[in-house]
Amino acid sequence: MIKDPVIGVGIIGTGFGAAVQLPGFLGLPEVRVVGIASKDGKKTEELTKKYSLPKKFSSPEDLIGSKEVDLVSVAVPPFAQEELIRLVIAAGKSVLCEKPFTNSSGVAQNLYDAAQNAGIVHAVDFEFRELPAIKSIKEKIETGNIGKNRSAEISWLVGFWADPERPWRWQCDRSAGGGVTGALGVHMFDIVEWFFGPVKELKAETLISIKKRKDISGISREVTAEDHASIELICETGIPIKIILSNSEPAGTGLSMNIRGDKGIIKLESSTQEYGRGLKVKEVADEKSLKFVELPADIAAGLDSRIPPFQSLAGRLVKAILKKETLFQPSFLAGLRAQKIREAVLESSASGKWVKVDEN
Repeated sequence: MIKDPVIGVGIIGTGFGAAVQLPGFLGLPEVRVVGIASKDGKKTEELTKKYSLPKKFSSPEDLIGSKEVDLVSVAVPPFAQEELIRLVIAAGKSVLCEKPFTNSSGVAQNLYDAAQNAGIVHAVDFEFRELPAIKSIKEKIETGNIGKNRSAEISWLVGFWADPERPWRWQCDRSAGGGVTGALGVHMFDIVEWFFGPVKELKAETLISIKKRKDISGISREVTAEDHASIELICETGIPIKIILSNSEPAGTGLSMNIRGDKGIIKLESSTQEYGRGLKVKEVADEKSLKFVELPADIAAGLDSRIPPFQSLAGRLVKAILKKETLFQPSFLAGLRAQKIREAVLESSASGKWVKVDEN
């Protein structure tokens, strides 16, 4: 039970959790960051001192069990999420999970069901929904600015893994939840369903351009996770969508979208590969009519561009917890849907056939 109009937050994970979530939560007035925990005790201690956090936790389990923590943010790789989330649910606390939401739709389904049965507030960090450019497109689709939706193309090409000398990590292991469909794809699968409704079926091709990498100890390891994906999707509404993804494109053009209606087109363009920065939205009614959509000022230079959209989502989540609103979106259900689409992509790529996406 939350006694004060302030949420006690505990973060598990010292990667994304420390780089993005910690400063994001610290900037919210309704939040008291109680502490951070991970298996790396040394890094946890350093962060606790650096940010003068009130509690030093010896383990993630210690953090979850703290009476001062109301919301637990699980910012660990997908293969490590399940056990921690189950502990949070058993403790009756609100939970935010990083994407991708587990590395199995079966596990994701079980966690969603458990969270629903427990009556807790649950969320997945699909913070792309919070970007002003994406929100403006969602609004224009809903208000019918371009008429009836006809089709869409999405391209997200970046070079984060283009360097063959970058060391092998879990992101290179498909069984651990690695790959471009887990890193970038689940964001776009969530956006597609947010814009156009459930995906019904798809056909996909994936490939691995860099097949081996050395790990931090210098041992050569096989890369089993895809770094390119080309996907055709059909939504239940009949709208066809094409998505191209790559995180190994050194000359990648960033994120772009073309959304076509019977009265016009909405275009999203990016001036940089950097996450969420340099996005512009255009409305095209015909060959002679082009209008730039006014957006808030771009993310400030020098600031990690992932922090503002995360902070926006976290702020909405905190308000939902304070109001005891259990229907927060994006919830575990959104994470489950993205995982089902991701699995269908990998299945289609292996079989060369169209694959139906399971309904919930």
